Amino acid sequence: MGTIIYLIRHSLVDYTEDPIKDKVIDLSPRGWEESVSIADNWSDNNIRCIYTSPLNRCIETVVPLALRLKIQYHVNDGLQELDYRGNAPAFHKNIKTDVGFHYEHGETLAQADERFQNTLLSICKKHNNETVVISSHGTVMSQFLIKYLKFNDEYFYEMTYPDVYKLLYSPDNNEFTMLDRIIHKDI
Repeated sequence: MGTIIYLIRHSLVDYTEDPIKDKVIDLSPRGWEESVSIADNWSDNNIRCIYTSPLNRCIETVVPLALRLKIQYHVNDGLQELDYRGNAPAFHKNIKTDVGFHYEHGETLAQADERFQNTLLSICKKHNNETVVISSHGTVMSQFLIKYLKFNDEYFYEMTYPDVYKLLYSPDNNEFTMLDRIIHKDI
């Protein structure tokens, strides 16, 4: 069978251009409402585990769901976003002209993609024939969707807050298949 993955991009935040606060930014009031809505409308009760990026916005996105399902969430550093130094628009502008762009001591897009994919594979292999939720970030998620599921190159700009993708990982051919994109109010 394989692993069913609900890949969630975190709910809405009030972004800042302060590089220090960018690592600890919380959900906006609307983002909290969206996270509660995800939990209230979740219909798949077969979830065995929830994994999340260590950044607050991802944790806060899945806390209501973890409470509803009465399961713990697990923080995984491999699911975190690239380091934007507080300026995501500038980072995205730079990688359009230089895919190897990165800030000092930061990752390139390719390095972040490899980290994210390896983390997903590790989780899928650990939870073969189970269903898991993974909470992460737009850039690493969109890169994964573009590279491995053939989404268009500008897909990052089409993602919403939150955004939920139901995927299947098949260990037989080591591939991911898109099953559904779920608008959070329809979960």
